Amino acid sequence: MGMRKKINRATAIKRVAAKVHRDKAKLKRKAKAKTPGQKLHDAMHGRA
Repeated sequence: MGMRKKINRATAIKRVAAKVHRDKAKLKRKAKAKTPGQKLHDAMHGRA
């Protein structure tokens, strides 16, 4: 296997791992209750 192929595969694996991490963090954020400041911000921007 050539060097470029190895590098590309490693990069792809890292990308997938990063996406999983981001998705987990997103779920955690969604599950958390909003603070009063965040509620106010949403109301002011029409997302109430």
